[in-house]
Amino acid sequence: MEQTETKMNSSVEHNEIVVDLATKENLTVIRKWTLFFAILGFVGIGLMILGGFMVGLFGSIGGMLGSNEAALFGVLTVVYIIFGVIYFFPVLYLFKFSSNMKLALEQTNQSKLNEAFQYLKSHFTYVGILTIVIFGLYILFIIIALLVGISSIF
Repeated sequence: MEQTETKMNSSVEHNEIVVDLATKENLTVIRKWTLFFAILGFVGIGLMILGGFMVGLFGSIGGMLGSNEAALFGVLTVVYIIFGVIYFFPVLYLFKFSSNMKLALEQTNQSKLNEAFQYLKSHFTYVGILTIVIFGLYILFIIIALLVGISSIF
């Protein structure tokens, strides 16, 4: 009992955090879920990019038939690919968190634990900035729609 208390006091003095068995179990469950969501994200991104190419293919077929919508299909292809690239990075960070957390827990490796949490921080930073940008675009589009609506009245 005294040894444990001495270790805890030593840890507190050095500003360290002890990862006990319950925390390791929780991190193992979190790691598995983040791996699941990362794999799901990669599959979704693959389907999004594949869908973008399919839209481009159908657009080019329509363009050969003389359709004016061929340019719209080309734009949609580029948009799907851009969204796929945008969503790739947070999914990659989530995957790297999961793989580094697995190594950290299996090997009791502090540097891998730190690296795992760095990737998790990067994931949430990216998602947070992306959310702010999307909300900003929503507000901009609402303002533009209001201005166009008001100007059409006069």
